[in-house]
Amino acid sequence: MIVALALLLGRAGRAEAAMMKHHDLVSLALESDHIVLATRTGERKSAPYSTGIDHVVKKAYRGTLAPNDAVQVDYGGYELNPVILRLPGAPSADVILFLKRFDEKAERAPGMLEHYLVPSGLRIFIDGRAYRFEQGWNPGPYVPVPQGPDPFDVAGDPRGGSEPLTLAELERALERAITRADHVRALLRDPSPNVAALAAEVGPEDTRDFDGLVVNPFSGWEDLVATRSLQAIATTNDAESFCDALGRAQGVNLLELRQKVDKARILDIATNRAASPRARVAAIELSQYFWGPRSFMESMSRRIASLLDDPDARVRAAAAGAVNTREPDAKISGAAIVARWPLEGDDAVRYAMVRSAIALGILGQLDTTRAPSPVMSGSLRGRALHLRWVSYDGSPWRVDRGEITLKSSTGERRMPMDMGGWGYAGDGSLGILLAFDPPLDPGVYKVELMARMTSAQDHQDRRIALGELLVTDPNPRTAPANQPATSGEEPVEPPRVPKRSACACDLASTDDDMDTFGLAAIAVAIAALRRRPPGARGRPHPPR
Repeated sequence: MIVALALLLGRAGRAEAAMMKHHDLVSLALESDHIVLATRTGERKSAPYSTGIDHVVKKAYRGTLAPNDAVQVDYGGYELNPVILRLPGAPSADVILFLKRFDEKAERAPGMLEHYLVPSGLRIFIDGRAYRFEQGWNPGPYVPVPQGPDPFDVAGDPRGGSEPLTLAELERALERAITRADHVRALLRDPSPNVAALAAEVGPEDTRDFDGLVVNPFSGWEDLVATRSLQAIATTNDAESFCDALGRAQGVNLLELRQKVDKARILDIATNRAASPRARVAAIELSQYFWGPRSFMESMSRRIASLLDDPDARVRAAAAGAVNTREPDAKISGAAIVARWPLEGDDAVRYAMVRSAIALGILGQLDTTRAPSPVMSGSLRGRALHLRWVSYDGSPWRVDRGEITLKSSTGERRMPMDMGGWGYAGDGSLGILLAFDPPLDPGVYKVELMARMTSAQDHQDRRIALGELLVTDPNPRTAPANQPATSGEEPVEPPRVPKRSACACDLASTDDDMDTFGLAAIAVAIAALRRRPPGARGRPHPPR
């Protein structure tokens, strides 16, 4: 059978502000000048609007600070013990600080502090367990959530568990993170001869891999290693390598990347049928963040719209979704969607076309009898299944149950899957982590999902092709979140972070991108409550 863990669902409306970012340990190590274990000793006013928290360093992991050095830091937006989370105890005086030094050349007001915390760069301990920080609601402060093993819990992957790491476990993970960050930092010093090595830091070469990461787009996580590596590759003008690597990345900031690339070269990759589909799709997705004179925007829109006739359905789906209603491409994109709609037979492309048609206000121009409502799309990255649906009239639908069919060279296997009745949205999304019992044998599987969709008046059984699953190891060795290594062995490092999903996990604040994250503030608060420590009461409910 299949055990399915629902991860994220439902969206409606639009968010107007991006969430504050939080980062994995490798990203924090890459950003920090100093990483120390320190003890809070007091606080005092350091400037009119700043309260400095005094610390004494106990242990240094990186940088020039040493034991017994005094460090003063303003915690700013960090809330150590928010009432809503009902933490199991008070934070101890010991903390881990990820610090950056203010530019010595910049003018600073008298009493201004020398160091500041990098975003989410604080770790606290409660009853000997580590907690990191995310923004739980928007607007709102950073709040503590359990620190599990990277990269699972920081991305919202259910395999992160809810039991926080001990100091010893966190120190082992931090040691590995610093080693990798140092390697990446060395590559970044001279990108030109290191393009392949930097691309390897962005994500796995084969994104069908069995142990892929599930990313909750409401988590606000940003992978700075991937973002910085891509920025460095962009400086080499190797547009195809850049786009191919971008196609494997997750948790990257597209708003930052758009400033680093040659727009014309990216558009050339998008329209070049000789380039890999992965690179082309990434180029199209990035183009949604391009700005420029009206003449450039119209030219870009015509090139992207022409891809609705591309022979590759993945490219067509990306092109159908690349609509920015605030730009002058609305008429160009709308006309292309209306013209292509009668000819399109792929579910993923039709889903993207309907969502764009709704955004452009042209749904009435489409013959909605051609595809049943809700229009559905599904994708698979490793074991991370992402199901999406949109109804023509906005009526809510939910996913009740399903069945996975796996076809390989050795035969066919069908497995039922309880999807928990999650959903209930006219424009909905459901992320699922698939766990196979018994484990799958190594090989390549073509995967299909049958989903029972239910509304207030109807139910439907829908079959959706999900693509391929590559199983190289039937039993991926991933250290449990709450267990240290045994027999003197180091814990097995979880897989490196793979690609950003099509749900645009950068949490940018453009309208077209952000409607994926409707009700983001509520959803993030629910996610924070879901990951509350043992002892918290009540069960969170899916957003309605």
